[in-house]
Amino acid sequence: MVSATQTGLQGRSGNDAAALLAAEWVRLANAPSLPRDRSQELLQALDRLPLTSWPSSPRDRSLTAAATLAALGLATERLNFRDRRLVEVTDQLLHRLLCDLSAWHPQSDSEIESLFEAWERLPASRRAPMTLALAALEDREAIAGLERRAARELLRTNPDVSSLLSLMQRDSTQATRPRDLRLLGARLRARLGDVDGALSLLAQESSGCAACALAAAEILDGTGRTEEASAWLLRATVGEEPLAIRQLIFDRAWARGAWQEALEQQVAIIEASQDGAPWRGFRSLLEQQAPELLPRAKELLRLRAPDAYMTILLQEGPDEEVALCAQSKAFSAARLSEIAELLQPRIPAEAAKLYERALQMQGVAAVTRLEMTAFLERVREVTPFFESLGRPTKAHRIARDAAAVSKCGAALKREYEHFFGSKL
Repeated sequence: MVSATQTGLQGRSGNDAAALLAAEWVRLANAPSLPRDRSQELLQALDRLPLTSWPSSPRDRSLTAAATLAALGLATERLNFRDRRLVEVTDQLLHRLLCDLSAWHPQSDSEIESLFEAWERLPASRRAPMTLALAALEDREAIAGLERRAARELLRTNPDVSSLLSLMQRDSTQATRPRDLRLLGARLRARLGDVDGALSLLAQESSGCAACALAAAEILDGTGRTEEASAWLLRATVGEEPLAIRQLIFDRAWARGAWQEALEQQVAIIEASQDGAPWRGFRSLLEQQAPELLPRAKELLRLRAPDAYMTILLQEGPDEEVALCAQSKAFSAARLSEIAELLQPRIPAEAAKLYERALQMQGVAAVTRLEMTAFLERVREVTPFFESLGRPTKAHRIARDAAAVSKCGAALKREYEHFFGSKL
């Protein structure tokens, strides 16, 4: 059976078919829900479009249709519809849209308006590629026209905090619109040679905006102002994508031989990881390109990111270095116990020191009855180990010392006597 959508597309050119399909998608996306059978019908119709020759002239119509399809394809995801084919097709449409832009020379205000409308219809996650494509247009007049259009729109876009929160709850595309307009305007101003004007636009966003920092750094690098570019990136390390920004700062610093700056950024990246995984790639880079920096890198890690460095040492050793690093006061009682358990079979004397510190910390910190019970259970667990070293009462003496300095010492003594059935 041929659907109504497929019947309507028969015999139409790529542009006309795309426009018809976009209109149908608009109607469905505005509905309370998207029926799965109807969405499948639309996907089948998309498969029959002559995409190899689309978009094509007249470009303003095909651009609008392509942007509409891309935006509404993503809108269906917001309606809890999940289909890989849908995502593939919308990405393909956007790719063709951007390819078409590279060879386009808009001649009229209406064409510039169509370009801006196409950019605006894209969801926030898909605007960045088109922003770069628009900034890469060869026609200076077209770039100037787009910059004026973006500036006018930005003047009209100044929501208060309550409006912005409402937008964020309803539509992330609209919530990020002011930022996206500034990014577009900045890229266009930079192409027109107004670098400081571009930076002033980006500076209106928060210093933690990663996209703004990246755009500013790229613009500044293009004019040889590398120190300013680095400053923009450093400010963004407290924003929403700190690790990606730090990696970029590291890459830039490494490329120009700024070793201390590169080491500091990589240490911050490793510290933020849960398993020390970034160290492996960094160590390999050091061994291949700058082996003389390896000791300094380890020292920085030990001083600034002891927990991450300990994770690395526990995986790679040697045990003596593990014991040395464990002397840091940065570790919790649980972490010290974990290290002690791993060292126990190989360096029992060092393990005993770590157990002692861990028990002292845990005992002094125990305030609630549950915490005291957990501490006393730990005392019982490590007692056999201390007995194997000829120190059978060591764990209990630690408990006594902890009770002597704890603000809940009397309660801890009572719990000990009840737990072990003997006086402390």
